Amino acid sequence: MNPPSTPWRLPLMVSLLIGLGDAVISPAHGFEWPGMGKILSTLDGKERVERIIDGDTFTLPQGKKVRVLGIDCPEVAKSGKPAEPLGNDAKKRAMGLLKGRSVTLSSDQDKIDDFKRSLAYVATEDGKDLGEILLSEGLAMVYVRPPNLSRAQRYLEIEDQARNNQLGIWSTKGGRRVAADRAVDHMDGYRVIHGQVTEVERIGHSYRIHFGHDHKSDFSISITERNWKKYFPAHEMPNSYFLKKTMEARGRISYEDGPSIHVSHPLQLKFLPVSR
Repeated sequence: MNPPSTPWRLPLMVSLLIGLGDAVISPAHGFEWPGMGKILSTLDGKERVERIIDGDTFTLPQGKKVRVLGIDCPEVAKSGKPAEPLGNDAKKRAMGLLKGRSVTLSSDQDKIDDFKRSLAYVATEDGKDLGEILLSEGLAMVYVRPPNLSRAQRYLEIEDQARNNQLGIWSTKGGRRVAADRAVDHMDGYRVIHGQVTEVERIGHSYRIHFGHDHKSDFSISITERNWKKYFPAHEMPNSYFLKKTMEARGRISYEDGPSIHVSHPLQLKFLPVSR
């Protein structure tokens, strides 16, 4: 199923107005966070790339691993698992752009991830944004994770162009956009799942949005009450906001009474027009 040509994304302005008092509007990028664009404190700004691990991860001469912010590339073969479609293509493209070359690394809010890798946006030797290049060629998708969102809106716009042109991972063989009833086949993968919301329920301090009637096996998304109050419309409740809507959710699929994606920000979601 090809992506609709006229979807609308949950308004970024909502996030700016609710609980993000330190964010400021940027004509070029949509919004900025305090400290965005600063050179990584643990690095010197310009660094030479030593080894390419995959399309979004590489090492520096001193052995430090760098994870590119704002994108997710298909995985290469590892730990006995085969490469994802176009995983080797993304790695090869990154090698051509980065290996042995001098790059400029810029941070967002988080400097280190859970795997102790430095997080950075990457400018190639000729000053081009690596994320933009890979997104425009369909070799990456946008990775949305607060608070590292300073380039998310621009990246999503570039991704949309690749999707509309069915490039790379957005082609029929790419496998990144998956129907809700097939989400179980993509466990632990970072995907865009699409379907219609059938029910919304509250469980403890979270909201569960279901895309099927079997709550023990069908796909769902979950949003904590804290994140709902911080980022989503204060005047609406999840039930009226989501019920019977056709939409997409992006994120890593985990198991929580069936395949599920934890949603922490509206930019992970997109409402789609109803097919007639």
